[in-house]
This record gives sequence, C-alpha cells and structure tokens, in this order.
Amino acid sequence: MSSDLRQRVSEHQQGKVRSTKAYLPAKLIYYEAYLSKRDAAVRELYLKTGDGRKAVRKQLRTTLLAPSSNG
Repeated sequence: MSSDLRQRVSEHQQGKVRSTKAYLPAKLIYYEAYLSKRDAAVRELYLKTGDGRKAVRKQLRTTLLAPSSNG
C-alpha cells in the first residue's frame, strides 16, 4: 500500500524492496486505487492470503502467462 504509486514502483525497480529484489526487473502489471486508506489496507491483507493470490492469478492469467519481452 502506498500513497505514491510512482515512488513505490521506483523503489521496487531499484531493488530497495527486499521481497521483490530477487525478481528484478520489476514491471507494474496491475494496481487498485482506493479513496479510503482502511479499504486499501483490508484489500492488501486479503491479497496476501492464498485466496487473494489465487484471485489475482485467475484475473490476470493471460498477462501472467504471456511470454516475456525481456528475453
């Protein structure tokens, strides 16, 4: 969760985020925006569960299975 998406993506791309550092280069393929910080936090917690990950994978199946243009 971040109030500045561009800054957060930049941090990931620069390897400053331990959880994604091993998966560089990073590419933003999906995001959600919320007016309420509480709603965003609840959604983030859900997405970090097994069911939440399954839901995102199902929703983005075509994108996630597409051949990488990075070689």
